[in-house]
Amino acid sequence: MIAMDFLRAFSGANYKESGLGCRCCGYVPSIVPGDVDAICGFCEAYVGMVKSDARALHPEMDMILSSIHFLAKEGEWDDAIALAEQVKVGDEPYLLYGFGILYKAFSDAVYWHVDYNSKGFMEGNAANRNNEPNMKKNNSMHLLEKSKEMLYRSIKLMESKKDDAEILYIDFLANMKLGRRVDAKSALDRLNTVGNDKVKIYANAKYSVEYNTEDARAHLEALAKGASPNSAYYLAVDLARRKRFGESKKMLGILLNNAAMPEGMELLKKIYGLETASGL
Repeated sequence: MIAMDFLRAFSGANYKESGLGCRCCGYVPSIVPGDVDAICGFCEAYVGMVKSDARALHPEMDMILSSIHFLAKEGEWDDAIALAEQVKVGDEPYLLYGFGILYKAFSDAVYWHVDYNSKGFMEGNAANRNNEPNMKKNNSMHLLEKSKEMLYRSIKLMESKKDDAEILYIDFLANMKLGRRVDAKSALDRLNTVGNDKVKIYANAKYSVEYNTEDARAHLEALAKGASPNSAYYLAVDLARRKRFGESKKMLGILLNNAAMPEGMELLKKIYGLETASGL
């Protein structure tokens, strides 16, 4: 029922690109004409339809971030990583969060770049996955550690600014990405008193679905009515958890055609793996 509500809302939404990149990661989300805000289709940050001051920190930030997303979409991960490393993120918590998510996506992409048909000890695969000093510089573990370092720095820098709703939301997201449930719940509780409705609905659905709380279905129902492309991911998680893999893959198709959440591809790979293992 919830999935059908979402499909009806999504099919009538008439999405278009907002034309404005996320201040955290640079991704350009899709919006319904007339909307004044959106949830980023890559890092899940809040995107208000105003020019961000954050990108003034680097005169070519818009172009660089767009190029990183383009290269990643084309699977040119080494080039995307090299370009990301040129950006001086500094102590800007929004950019630290966004680049933390970018480096996590880089890590996942390198990790999955494994050829199990390799002969011998599969040294090339080890270089992709290992973090020994003599191994490939941009291996999965190195990139994951860099992602975590950026997310933790982002959280640290936000400690004195938690009266701001947008900061609270980024704090919530960063803690969720790091698996810090208690801190994420604390940020969510405060966000529920000051955040706007779109952010509160999305954040509550994210928390409840990822931690499979008793009220997850109620939060999913509220999220589905908003028809954000990201909603398809959390519906897919719920469906996969109930072993409704066909419907889950349909939701992931919507997500991956209209957004770029790294978690979507990860879930799709897990579903295919489960289907293969069970002979489905």
